[in-house]
Amino acid sequence: YTPAAVEQLLQSYIDEAGPGRFTHVPQITEVMCKLPFGAHGSAANKALKLLQRFGAQLTPDRPEDLKIIVEDLRSFMSSNIPPTVSEQFPRTIESLLLAYCEALTAQHTADAWEMPGDLMKRAFNGQPPVVLLEQLQRSCLRLPLTSEKTLWVVFRHLSPDSGVTLVRTWL
Repeated sequence: YTPAAVEQLLQSYIDEAGPGRFTHVPQITEVMCKLPFGAHGSAANKALKLLQRFGAQLTPDRPEDLKIIVEDLRSFMSSNIPPTVSEQFPRTIESLLLAYCEALTAQHTADAWEMPGDLMKRAFNGQPPVVLLEQLQRSCLRLPLTSEKTLWVVFRHLSPDSGVTLVRTWL
């Protein structure tokens, strides 16, 4: 295949991707970064834009989609790409997790509630930005007292201090 043919094939996979159909996104971005796009870092920037576009489609109704997109964004954080591009990956993760947490309601599954805490812990090496912890806490405060099991699902991925704050505020 020529690079142009590969790009055309990738575009067909990109067009097929969407909520519930993000499984192949990591392979798409990996191939994108191996194609000759020009100046160093431009392939990573193109992958970032694609992941941001897909991230805008994420909802708590499909927590696995969040995991796929965030894990792919994480894979670029350790890549050898220019800082102007590489610093955008953690910012994008933060923004996706914020939007996801804001959208959580008592009607979402335990998996939907568990996913952001787990990803925060992994994406930020156990030190998620305070703004993310605060948003997750605000989301938990919308849970009725009858949703105690859901609260414990979230709690399990928090640091001890954040967990104590969450439980005190919720009660």
